[in-house]
Amino acid sequence: MECTHHLRCSEADRIRWFELREHVHNLIELGNVAREDGYIIEKNKLRHSLRYRDYLCTEYRSSGYLLQNDSSYHLQVACMWVGGEMNATCGLIPSTEKPFGYHEPEEWRRMLFVSSYQLNEKNC
Repeated sequence: MECTHHLRCSEADRIRWFELREHVHNLIELGNVAREDGYIIEKNKLRHSLRYRDYLCTEYRSSGYLLQNDSSYHLQVACMWVGGEMNATCGLIPSTEKPFGYHEPEEWRRMLFVSSYQLNEKNC
């Protein structure tokens, strides 16, 4: 699917999205460990996911969907824009019959806030 002159979305983006989703869940788990004064082993998957924290905290185009509870098999690859931006990103969204979807600004802010709060309330 061609989104812009420089961006095409494909099934490869589905794989990348699942990887990011796994990192989000790992960071949530890491936050829970930190709140309980626990520790992690250096080679642990949670530590590996820390590299993605800054990216996930600033990725406002697609991260609102990373914590959706919809079945992963029913998510579709889509082009996503925010506001009147020219840049787009590829991600997965819940299935819809509409060729164009829209979230009200307050709803999208709420989805992003939940994501950043759960990732790490102090560092996002």
